[in-house]
Amino acid sequence: MLPSCIDCNRSRWQKVGNRKFKRGKENLFPLLGGALPAVDEAGIAGEQPLLINPAEDQPANHLQHAYLTLPDGRKESVVQPISDAQGSEDPKGRASIDTYGLNRDRLAISRRKTIERMIAAIDDAEVFFQFADSEPDVVKAALMRAKGRLTIKRLAKNFLHWKNPYSAACRAYYRKWLDDFRNRTAPT
Repeated sequence: MLPSCIDCNRSRWQKVGNRKFKRGKENLFPLLGGALPAVDEAGIAGEQPLLINPAEDQPANHLQHAYLTLPDGRKESVVQPISDAQGSEDPKGRASIDTYGLNRDRLAISRRKTIERMIAAIDDAEVFFQFADSEPDVVKAALMRAKGRLTIKRLAKNFLHWKNPYSAACRAYYRKWLDDFRNRTAPT
């Protein structure tokens, strides 16, 4: 037994986009291949559960976060199953997304708003680094870079630490931003 939020655990209708789905763990225990749950201790060892157990599994091995711009310009934060080289979705990732309703509207909106607050902090850091790059005074440039690093340090504490809500989604966005930032600032 593990603690979970009421929306992930209780079965009820959840809105995902323009459609409604019944989501929530309740008493669901999906197994690989649609197998029936074990009825005795000996059978439990052979079960292959499809739900991610954070006490035993690393969710990042099954799930990935994406911050997307939709065709109409809206931003969206979604959870997707990891795909293998052949494009097959991770079965634990897919089952966990569908069972818990990880892309239900209220959760996705809250996740997106957190990422947007982090993006504002990233923008602040970038401004300090841009000022530093254009500042001819070495001392002032060093001060601007120090302020940029301090902003990044605060950002890490407020958004990337594992205890913060939606930290996995924030870390996924941050890693992409950091790669892009390093590529933009790399000497040519």
